[in-house]
Amino acid sequence: MTASIVDVDYRTVRVLSIAAFVAVMATSWRSEARPFRVNEIPNGNVRTCLNCHLTLQGEHFTDFGSDVKFNALVGGDGIISQMHVDWSQVFAMDSDHDTFVNGIELGDPDGSWQIGDPSPTTATYNPGDPESHPAGSCNNGVVEPDEDCEPEVPVTATCGELGYDGGTVACLPGCVLDLAGCAGFEPDAGIGGGSDDSSDDEGAEAVGCATEGGGGTGAAGAAGGLMVLLGALVARARRTRNCGVSGRRRPGS
Repeated sequence: MTASIVDVDYRTVRVLSIAAFVAVMATSWRSEARPFRVNEIPNGNVRTCLNCHLTLQGEHFTDFGSDVKFNALVGGDGIISQMHVDWSQVFAMDSDHDTFVNGIELGDPDGSWQIGDPSPTTATYNPGDPESHPAGSCNNGVVEPDEDCEPEVPVTATCGELGYDGGTVACLPGCVLDLAGCAGFEPDAGIGGGSDDSSDDEGAEAVGCATEGGGGTGAAGAAGGLMVLLGALVARARRTRNCGVSGRRRPGS
């Protein structure tokens, strides 16, 4: 029985060792978030590290962060922690697939901004978040995220899809669906709805981001806790190996 207890303890130690290794590696990976890059995209100071990462500690890339990493990092002799952002490589991309290119969302639609220039004074949005984007421009011939339709664009929705018994769906000048032609439609139950023209200020008050060595209470904290637990389990395993089930030391120990 004593041997089986020791085996269990050491198996636990091995599992936790692997977990601690993964946590430490995650901390190292997270350190790719570099504060100096905040100033290498227009209006980067608005959301700091949240432009490219899901947290201020630099954990996980947004789609915009991935586009920057794989398409726009230059210099630094190939060492990623020392490379800089070439904004011209990503301003025309629509990283978060919300129909608005990164340049529009960060206030530089033509990509003319360069490092050292003052940031454009305009509303900004998160280029890595598909829910963060400018309000649609009605009657421009493009059905944008905040619009149901465009008057000059054929309507693809049908009355049947919307729960009515046949008929024809049209588009009103305000870029909302006109269901008056659907059988059973009641005027107060239409689709319509305006859009929110306010800019997305999420993260505007966030300060700081991951430093050279990472930080925070995420993977680094978990790794520290695991290391403490590992030490206790190793000590317990050694004591158990040298003792019988009753707790007395074996002869000769």
